[in-house]
Amino acid sequence: MLDPAAQRGDVRATMNDLFQPPRPDAASPAAIAGGAFLLVAAFGITGLVAFFRVILGLFL
Repeated sequence: MLDPAAQRGDVRATMNDLFQPPRPDAASPAAIAGGAFLLVAAFGITGLVAFFRVILGLFL
């Protein structure tokens, strides 16, 4: 079943719908928690603490 715009022969709406770039969603709490979990899994707690101490040391 085609949408009404395509049935009318108006392809502009359908082409615009096809070629819309995907919008990035706002960072959900689940995505933030997943990213934090991946960082901890990759570097370990002590590695993350050392990393943030270096980063904070650059700015302080």
